[in-house]
Amino acid sequence: MRRVKSFIGLGILLTLILLGGVGGSIANTASPQSPVKVIFIHHSVGGNWLADPNPDAPYGGLGRVLMENNYFLSATNYGWGPNSIGDRTDIPNWPEWFTGSASATILKALYTEDSQQIGDFGAWPQRADDPGGENEIIMMKSCYPNSDLYGAPNDPPASETNEQHTVGNAKAIYNTLLTYFASRQDKLFILITPPPQNQNDYSDDYQSPSHRAANARAVNNWLISDWLSGYPYGNVVVFDYFNILTGENNHHRYVNGLIEHVVAENHNFSSYPSGEWDSHPNSAGQQKATAEFVPLLNYYYHQWKNSGGEEPVTQLAMPVADIKIDGSDEELTVNISEEISVSVALNSGTYTGGNADWFLVHFTPDGGLHSFNLETFSFSSHGLGPFFQAGLMDFPAVFLGTLSGLDTGTHTFCFGVDRVMNGALDIETLSVDCIAIMVTKQSDPSGDVTKRLVPDGFRYRGAFRLPEELNWGAQGLSYSPDGNGGAGSLFVTGQQAPIDASGAVCYEESTGCQVHFAEIAIPTPQSSTDWESLPAAEFLHPMTPFDNGLLHHLSSYSFVSGIAYVPRQGSQTSDKIYASLNAWYAEGVFGENTFPTVWFSELDGTDPRGLFHVGNDISPYHGRKMGDYLFTVPQWYADQYLGGRILVTGRSRGTPLEGENGSVAGGSQGPTLFAFHPFQTETPQGNLDALPMIYYRSKYPGCAGPDIGVGGAPVDCDYPGFTMCDAWTGASFVENGENSAILISGIKGTTNCYYCGDPMDDSECHQDPLPGECDLLCNESRGYHCGPYERQIIFYDPDAVGQAAQGQSDPWRVLPYTTWRPQEFYLGDAQGHTCADVGGMAADNTGRRLFVIERGFGGFQNENAAVIHVWKY
Repeated sequence: MRRVKSFIGLGILLTLILLGGVGGSIANTASPQSPVKVIFIHHSVGGNWLADPNPDAPYGGLGRVLMENNYFLSATNYGWGPNSIGDRTDIPNWPEWFTGSASATILKALYTEDSQQIGDFGAWPQRADDPGGENEIIMMKSCYPNSDLYGAPNDPPASETNEQHTVGNAKAIYNTLLTYFASRQDKLFILITPPPQNQNDYSDDYQSPSHRAANARAVNNWLISDWLSGYPYGNVVVFDYFNILTGENNHHRYVNGLIEHVVAENHNFSSYPSGEWDSHPNSAGQQKATAEFVPLLNYYYHQWKNSGGEEPVTQLAMPVADIKIDGSDEELTVNISEEISVSVALNSGTYTGGNADWFLVHFTPDGGLHSFNLETFSFSSHGLGPFFQAGLMDFPAVFLGTLSGLDTGTHTFCFGVDRVMNGALDIETLSVDCIAIMVTKQSDPSGDVTKRLVPDGFRYRGAFRLPEELNWGAQGLSYSPDGNGGAGSLFVTGQQAPIDASGAVCYEESTGCQVHFAEIAIPTPQSSTDWESLPAAEFLHPMTPFDNGLLHHLSSYSFVSGIAYVPRQGSQTSDKIYASLNAWYAEGVFGENTFPTVWFSELDGTDPRGLFHVGNDISPYHGRKMGDYLFTVPQWYADQYLGGRILVTGRSRGTPLEGENGSVAGGSQGPTLFAFHPFQTETPQGNLDALPMIYYRSKYPGCAGPDIGVGGAPVDCDYPGFTMCDAWTGASFVENGENSAILISGIKGTTNCYYCGDPMDDSECHQDPLPGECDLLCNESRGYHCGPYERQIIFYDPDAVGQAAQGQSDPWRVLPYTTWRPQEFYLGDAQGHTCADVGGMAADNTGRRLFVIERGFGGFQNENAAVIHVWKY
């Protein structure tokens, strides 16, 4: 889990960076006594920053101030250096400068450069007395396009560097540079963060401008707080030019014995642009940067040189709260019958004795909040309030007692101190630590705790409506953790059949047919007896074509069914959307010929590639077994059982190859799971590398499709109770700590009646149906009728499925270990009968949310609208 230590501010962040070690640091912001040679790697923004006041361009006067502070300043610019390396100053270009094959030549030129390279960006003065020798200080800065970063704010450094403008790649590149910097402790390297970009300069893309700008903020905060935490030398520093230019009250400066890094305005675009469409900082912003940078430069120089000074640096150490469950800082999973112990500790830092509000709270799985009561030594007070008001003090772990009988689900406990003692919670002065535990109610017949998730572990949170543009669609669903600025979003498939430009469904001889998807924000779900009163989701990206007609080329009865967000793989340069289809009428009466079912595109729907066949084109790989649902599994599970394959598809569709007893060819009379590798390149070829996990045979005569059980004949199917009307349409791998399950959702028929309809005496329909058979509950067409119907979510044991994938058991012998019939679905009568579909499913295993689509509102012949139900687990 993510633990929170010394948390200061939500949206308002004040980072006080301690200067030096305890008792020995001396602050000196005076100019160097002798001239110091400096080289600045920059482009236009840096040129404007250096420039003297002028009527033609922005200016910051930095060059003159540096000259007055005894620095002999030189610079690079466009066209400078070996192979015009001065043209290339983006973040991905820094390895070429410092660690690449030509870096020795480049750095020799850089360290000996003594000219100004002013270019067209404004003149600035240089000292006349060149002190000789090499440049001692190297200032380096990328331009504002480098504040357009993709990914997620908390992405770790990538395993290898590349050319991408992403959070992970930027961190990886900066880490790589430290290896070289450590080898040149005779140089002081000053990394100046790229300036912010004007909002209008961001192009439209699959991640919003706000998200990409927030990514830039996150990388720069990482540079300030984390990048150098393990670096043992003092010759590398960071100046947050980005932060200074994002708000009048945002600073990186030296004040009263402290270096302040203040983010007082939650704004990640430029606050000082030169124009509505011009991201170059204006003169006011550049002069602010000059005023804050030069004292810091002087301080950094003296620290590096270990020179003297007079003022001792003020030390401020924030309080550090700590809470433990059963003596552990890590997330725990406990059985409902177990007790847990709670203990807290505090290091008050330099605030010892200062008055504070003390908080200890318990967040329950149902959304409740309980505060600790010091009189009863229990969480017996409702709402948020301090349990203690007194001066801060250091104390080791104090045992508070034990808790038992907790409800199943996730419980979070937080201990913190607020340095403003007023009985209220002041976020900006709060230091807090939190820990979560998962309480389960899972046991096998012997009473031993197992690792299986069960329906009792899911708590209903409510539902929301999908936009009406998704009526007659919403078969596929996928969760994107990076969507909506990192808050998470959902990808939803559009109209289930391909449509033409007019929006009409495509049939044979149609042209211009495409399928669509949309990305939606996730509103707060609500419980309501009326589905039309539910909150409506909003589009983040509207209905977008993403197959370029690939589906319609296969069959006039092809339907888009699955969708999955897949992070970029191998040498790919962007994340992808994978999608799958089912062809209702495959070629040949019995579907002798297999067919491809999967394609992928960019996140904006462009450049679709496919269709691809899952596995080779021989048994058991057949298109009838694929395409109704599509989802990813965790990498650890893929590595343990599936040879690294992270994508899974499946379907339940009867009819094998004709005449085969115990056939595994053709379809599957029960839901299937087939794992495959996503492609690793941008130009894939061939079939998808696949592995069967589970499927079920068609067995003659006991499970002979399509007329299974007609007239009350005995049924002997691998999947118990199989009917030709079963429709499994959603699936997900769900995990909560060590507990996991593979869930498959759908509509389950409870009887079999083959091709019933008018006239009722048709020779294909048995004459004396059993009670309840051949009731045309959901449509009046001739065909399969299997009512009454149930909406089910079936649970598979991931270990059992994985063992079958490895050949330790037959794929048709793995069965669900439990069936969930959620009562929260809207449509249906008191017995749970329904004519509505259960559509796609998606899991957010970080936020522990399960999303399941229910379709069919408004009637099959009317609007066929959809809602998404949400459970917490």
